[in-house]
Formats: sequence, C-alpha cells, structure tokens
Amino acid sequence: MAANAGIITIAQGEALFANGTIPANLATAIATFPLAEQDAAEIAILGEPTYCRTDPFVAALGAVPQSLP
Repeated sequence: MAANAGIITIAQGEALFANGTIPANLATAIATFPLAEQDAAEIAILGEPTYCRTDPFVAALGAVPQSLP
C-alpha cells in the first residue's frame, strides 16, 4: 500500500478514498506523463485500493524523479 511504503501519508490515503483527492505528489507525477496517459493514470489511482509492484502504472510512477513535491 502506498501509505505503508511512505509514498503518501495515511491522511492522504483516507482523503483519496473518501472523496477522490489525489495527493499533490502523485498529481505532480501524473502531470509528467504524456497527456494521453494522464486521465488513465488518474482513473487508475481513484479506482484501485491496492497496486502490485509489477503493474506498469506503478513502474511509471517510480520513474518520476523523487525531487518532485
């Protein structure tokens, strides 16, 4: 889970699933994706409660520089 991995906080995870608020660091990472992939990335974040590390979406997020907010 992203919160357990330190990618987002527990509060951010709760807000994500309670009202669809994508954490700023994930929104910033998604903004670096090609425009055609941004909607799919947002839908994937909003629609999945857990992610497998081998998921291509997780790999794409992992490729975004950690210096982004």
